[in-house]
Amino acid sequence: MKYWLSIWILIIFCSCQRNASVAVLSDGDNQPVTITRFDKELYAQLKDSSHIDYSSLRASHPEFWDVYVESILSISAEDSASLVSQLNDFFYNPEIQVLYADVEEQYDSTGEIRAGLQDAFYRLSKYYPEVKRPLFYTHLSGLNQSVVVSNDLISVSLDKYLGSDYKLYDNTVYSYERAHMKRGNIVRDYLAGWYYSQFPFNGIQDRVLDNMIYQGKLCFLYSLLFPHADNRTIMDYSEKEMDLAVKNEKKIWAALIADNKLYDTDQLYSSRLINEAPFTLFGVGNVPGRVGCWIGLKIVKSYVKQHPNMHLKDLLLESNYHRILEESKYPGYAD
Repeated sequence: MKYWLSIWILIIFCSCQRNASVAVLSDGDNQPVTITRFDKELYAQLKDSSHIDYSSLRASHPEFWDVYVESILSISAEDSASLVSQLNDFFYNPEIQVLYADVEEQYDSTGEIRAGLQDAFYRLSKYYPEVKRPLFYTHLSGLNQSVVVSNDLISVSLDKYLGSDYKLYDNTVYSYERAHMKRGNIVRDYLAGWYYSQFPFNGIQDRVLDNMIYQGKLCFLYSLLFPHADNRTIMDYSEKEMDLAVKNEKKIWAALIADNKLYDTDQLYSSRLINEAPFTLFGVGNVPGRVGCWIGLKIVKSYVKQHPNMHLKDLLLESNYHRILEESKYPGYAD
């Protein structure tokens, strides 16, 4: 079964003075992480114009080739007669060539990304010993999907992480999205892909509470894996956004209760709370994007503090979001 997803809702992390935590079950697995640079191999072949039929690349990466061609580039891998022609049309587009050259320059080395993944999965294995590490890949999508997940493989599109001021983003990406398109977000986006594929949403579709807590569980996971980062850095918020989220948390919660929105299956309202774009909440004013994830995180942290012996896997599998809220004793209990 294949999955592909565009991660514009970047994952929030939180740390505080008195962290909630789940049970540690093992010493952890600190095996080295490797990242397959599919983009680099492909670009090297593209620059060698003497013979381009992609067969060697396809043979080297059979587990990723069809996903890349069909799911990312939307080219039929079965139509062998036109496959090479369509791939060449894509790769020799002038803007794609610029993307490849700029990615090659910025990502000549990915050592700190490998180290970050190794550290994160080491910490994860302490709480979740049976976790199976996926294969890690990188690719270029032509500013399409940020993260692609297929079976036990996760790949990030490096052309989506060239920095907020990158020239080709100006006319294609909103400013509030560009702020997150940076190298420092790659490790957590790999982990987001892992979370979404291993623990797909299992609540009531579009229900506000379910979506907030589902994202909150993801945020809590990151608070375990990146315990030393401060709120603003892990939230990937500006100082102003962080200040608005903290100052308005009680008001936002009060507005959700007053408007009877928690148990509504209101797709628009839910997406406004979870997505990147900032918005105006009646009775509160301007609030930053993903503020519902921030509140979801606070609920989950409160819930975990009430269940100090809980296992991480049990938390991530729990689908009774009403019970999580009820037993969390939120608001007022969370840090």
